[in-house]
Amino acid sequence: MKHYVIGDVHAHYDTLIKLIDKLDKNSNIIFVGDLIDRGPKSKEVINLVRNSPNYISVLGNHEDMMIKYGKNFIKNYPDNIFNDSLLMWYYNGGLETLKSYNLIKQEDNKIICTNNKKALNEFYEDIKWMETLPIYLKMPHYINQKPVVITHANCIDAWPPNNLWEFKYFALWNRNPPKHECKIFNIHGHTPVAFNAQITPCYANIDTGCYLNPPTYGKLSAFCIDTQEVISVQKVEI
Repeated sequence: MKHYVIGDVHAHYDTLIKLIDKLDKNSNIIFVGDLIDRGPKSKEVINLVRNSPNYISVLGNHEDMMIKYGKNFIKNYPDNIFNDSLLMWYYNGGLETLKSYNLIKQEDNKIICTNNKKALNEFYEDIKWMETLPIYLKMPHYINQKPVVITHANCIDAWPPNNLWEFKYFALWNRNPPKHECKIFNIHGHTPVAFNAQITPCYANIDTGCYLNPPTYGKLSAFCIDTQEVISVQKVEI
C-alpha cells in the first residue's frame, strides 16, 4: 500500500477527484492542510477527507482560521455576520467556504445570510473535526536517511517541537526555506511554487498553486513517499 501526500486543495474538489483517480487504488492519502477556502467546494472536500478511512490531514493555516473565525461566525449568526472581527477570514477565502455550506449567498453583488440552521450545525461539526487535526505527522519512512515529517508549512527550523508555540507558528505560517541543518525530510505546502513541486534533499514543497491560474500555477500535486514520484493534474475549471 503506497502513501501519497497531497498539496493544498483549497476547495477544488473536482481537481482533487481528478488527481486521486491517477493514484494507486486503496492507497493511504495524507493532506498537508488548506483543504478549504478560495475555491468553490470546501464542504465537499471536507466531507470526502472526513469520511474516507485511508485519508488523513494535518492542520493548515486556513483550517486554523476557520476554527477561530468560524466560531465567531456561529456566535453572530444570523444577525451580525459582517462585523470587522470576521473580515480577515472573509478576505482570505472564508466567504467562498460559507457559500459552499449554503450559509450565505450572493445576489446583485450583495452578500445575504440564508439563516440555515441545519447547515450551521454541519459547519460546526466540521469545525470540531478540524480541532482534532494534528500539527504534524512523523512517518515511519526515511528519505535521504532522514525521517519523514509532514506539516502544512516548512517546519525544519523549529524541529524538534520542543517549543510548541514556536513550532505551531512554523508548521502553519512559515514561508522561508530552512536556515539550519536539516534533521528531517519535511513534506509540506503553504507557499505556492511555479510549474512543478519543489523537491530538495531535505524537503518537498508540493503546493503547486491549485487555486491560482495556469500556466505558472493551477496544478494540484501528490508526492509518493515510497517512490518519491510526483503526480500532478491541471486544475478543473468550474
